[in-house]
Amino acid sequence: MWNQTQSRMQETFQRRKINPTLIAFIVDQYLCDNNYFETCFTFRKEASFLISNSSINQLSEK
Repeated sequence: MWNQTQSRMQETFQRRKINPTLIAFIVDQYLCDNNYFETCFTFRKEASFLISNSSINQLSEK
């Protein structure tokens, strides 16, 4: 039972491709939603190379 559950979980994680840009978007949304504005500003400066090369600006407007 445990081995079947574990193998299914591993298959699920292996199928998902999570890239750094998606992580940056999730972190940015979390910081803004929870009113960590100074941290969000710093994060955006540090992760600007990820944010500027993607459509993250379009996603955050929705």
